[in-house]
Amino acid sequence: MLIVQVSRHTTKERKLPEIGSVRYHRCLPSRFGNFLELLMAQVCEICGKGPQFGNNISHAHNVTRRRWNVNLRPVHAKTKTGNKRMRVCASCLRSGKVTKA
Repeated sequence: MLIVQVSRHTTKERKLPEIGSVRYHRCLPSRFGNFLELLMAQVCEICGKGPQFGNNISHAHNVTRRRWNVNLRPVHAKTKTGNKRMRVCASCLRSGKVTKA
């Protein structure tokens, strides 16, 4: 759900439309028109591997949050329906789960 401020005093919830696995949302105020921005997740399309979360710990033991992203590569891959551009992690490429087109 996306909470959008309609006026200074009221807010309204809107459901995000889904197109396949890609989500769109309104990125600019209405005075710029109805532009949509593409949100891309850091997730492999083959194995579903996503980012890992943890802490940075300094020598003085200061703890801050951090994120380890997946090593994603844009690849033109062969599928049953034809060639498709996919975002695939490097471990899927090395293991042969994906064949390049």
